[in-house]
Amino acid sequence: MPRPEEVAYYIQGLWLLLKGKPEAFGYLDLSERGFWRSWWSLLYSLPPLLLVYAARRDLYLSDSVVGTQIGGDFFFKMAALDLAATAFATIALFIVARLGGFRQQAPAIIIVTNWLSVPLVWMSSIQNLIQLYVPGSEIASGIAELIYFSLTVYICTRLINRLVGGNSLITAASVLTLFIVPIVCGYYLASIIGLVPGS
Repeated sequence: MPRPEEVAYYIQGLWLLLKGKPEAFGYLDLSERGFWRSWWSLLYSLPPLLLVYAARRDLYLSDSVVGTQIGGDFFFKMAALDLAATAFATIALFIVARLGGFRQQAPAIIIVTNWLSVPLVWMSSIQNLIQLYVPGSEIASGIAELIYFSLTVYICTRLINRLVGGNSLITAASVLTLFIVPIVCGYYLASIIGLVPGS
């Protein structure tokens, strides 16, 4: 498991890559070992993810019939949903990369987006805290969520574009796959396991 200082080192590399600095690659482990180690990002993202799940639980109850109760398994279902959506997105990216002729670059894209998820999910705590603790904040939390999503897409697009040497087609294919697949799969899986009100 990477130590916290190693994670900070990787995130510094992402920042340098975002700015287009060539020395960024010296901070990132893009090897096969680095690919498998990058999945520890899930553990480093766990604390703010619990806050995300709490906010989604609050939203679920607000959209449900008055008196609806949900148990602690809601959090386990949310975690399972996120893991499944991530797995589907990863598999889909490798398939798209193979078909699109950029198979060798796919692992590096996964490594970068995995470590990128750590600062991004911690940043999402702001909107979730607003939703949970500020009464009547639906509009404010909605605006914060839109800003967060737009910023996530922008940063992800820019990083992947830098990573693949400015190839717009590879960038577009990767970003669309990594965002659309989890959204579509997540919605259908959520309906199956009862995370959509009325399902």
